[in-house]
Amino acid sequence: MLPRVAFYGRTVEASDLATAAFVVGGQYQQCVSVLPDGAITAVFLDLGTRPDYRRAPATLILDNEREISRDGGLDALLTEANRPERRFDFVISTDVHRLSRCTVTSTALLRTLAVAGIEFLHAPEIRDGVTDCQSCPGDYAASTTSRC
Repeated sequence: MLPRVAFYGRTVEASDLATAAFVVGGQYQQCVSVLPDGAITAVFLDLGTRPDYRRAPATLILDNEREISRDGGLDALLTEANRPERRFDFVISTDVHRLSRCTVTSTALLRTLAVAGIEFLHAPEIRDGVTDCQSCPGDYAASTTSRC
């Protein structure tokens, strides 16, 4: 069974929206590269710092000119995480600091996700084999240990 994973990306530097979107696009590609095709079911991203996020573009344009639709920012992700009909069971990002650079805030956000039954995945740990695959969903962990 394919995991249902939401991507969350953020860049603090948002004065140039094109550059910011490019940075977040790179984060997205890094996360996609460690998951099976089709695993990402929702895309959330922010530009700037909370609560003063800049208006993020509705889509990300990746380097291969493919467009990815945006489903909202961190607030929308947290709202959907608490809904019974949510589209994801995991959230992936390149770093926990994408949630917040403040340790207290990022810890609180991780706790909020955990209470909702959502596990936070770090793309570099999956890529580098740091994780013991407990965070990989069911059959995927058992059948693809080379990616975990």
